[in-house]
Amino acid sequence: MSGSQRRLGTIGIVLCLMISGILLSIGGCVGAHASVRKQAKKQELLRESVEAYWHALRWGYYDRAVPFVEEPTARALLWEYLLDREGKATINDATVYRLDWPGDDKPAEVYVRYQLYLNDELVVTNRKAVQTWYLSNGRWYLDLTPEELALLSPAQPESEPEGGTDSRPRPKKEGVSTGILAP
Repeated sequence: MSGSQRRLGTIGIVLCLMISGILLSIGGCVGAHASVRKQAKKQELLRESVEAYWHALRWGYYDRAVPFVEEPTARALLWEYLLDREGKATINDATVYRLDWPGDDKPAEVYVRYQLYLNDELVVTNRKAVQTWYLSNGRWYLDLTPEELALLSPAQPESEPEGGTDSRPRPKKEGVSTGILAP
């Protein structure tokens, strides 16, 4: 083998290695791009879920709102709370103005501005809600804190005195900080 043939062979090997390196880096970029697309798709699903939840609250479609709470007991408490509050307050408008989601399987903080009309008082108030949403089995769910669940729970009756029923009026529970229709 002559010197020029050896050089051509070496150049061919170098070119093959360079082309292989380029193809591997392109493959890595494609993989990274797919991951970014997957995260963007999850974030878009989050926005759609939050907007669907608030749309359902606004128009009184509670059967469409409560499935955004995954845990069955919490879902039942929310259902009862919404039915109890029906006609007392109305959401006129709701806008998601910020989504903070670090990605992966971490929870997201969602910020919503909404306008609440208190029917008894004939008052419109502007409110903000901060909600925590989490991803489970490919769906986004509203995470209700123990404090919020306590507010949703029906009032525990006090023990009845012997000799009759207690007809004293019970104080109404106040609303929930996550904006679940809270006057």
